[in-house]
Amino acid sequence: MSKTNIMSFKNQLLAHLSGDDNTVIAEKRWRQANSAFTSHIAQMEGKTIDFEDAVETAEENYKLACINSGNSIDDKAGYVRRVIESKNRVTTAIQNLDDHNEELSILKQVLLDLEGK
Repeated sequence: MSKTNIMSFKNQLLAHLSGDDNTVIAEKRWRQANSAFTSHIAQMEGKTIDFEDAVETAEENYKLACINSGNSIDDKAGYVRRVIESKNRVTTAIQNLDDHNEELSILKQVLLDLEGK
């Protein structure tokens, strides 16, 4: 049992014996908050690869669009439109990854704040 767990158990036991329920309630609320942030962070870290894959796929598709997949460029307006659209998808995928990483960073910082670090 870690020192933190022992202190938590000790605090809860002392609170119970002394009738001080506020300590027990505070400990429980902390465990709930910690669990909420820890599990959400883990879930988001798992989704990071999805956002990275989306950027990679968008970049590959953009490169293909630029060379028109090796095909003849018969429809110049359509070719330009496809290149612009695929470049916009790259920009969107990068922005989504950046937003995801920013949210993940904020959650980690909030957890550190709650831990008093």
